[in-house]
Amino acid sequence: MKQHEEILVKHKDFITSVALLGASPQRGNDIVTEILNAYHLIDETIIDQSECETCDNIYRNSFKVILAYCDSVNWFQEEKKTKTKTK
Repeated sequence: MKQHEEILVKHKDFITSVALLGASPQRGNDIVTEILNAYHLIDETIIDQSECETCDNIYRNSFKVILAYCDSVNWFQEEKKTKTKTK
């Protein structure tokens, strides 16, 4: 697994909480920055999407895209399989 993939898998719970549960991290949050930079290697438009000045939850739509992508390539399912095997 490439480094940017590992970063996204590592922050699965954070991505899910922003995308689905409405968590609203502050601008400049280190984890948000790490996630956006990692996903930027897959889709260069993601950082532009997250810079809406008028939105209450500026990262929600971007994180929905990231979550959908990670689910589509089964990265989060692979994490579950790995955890199960190590128990």
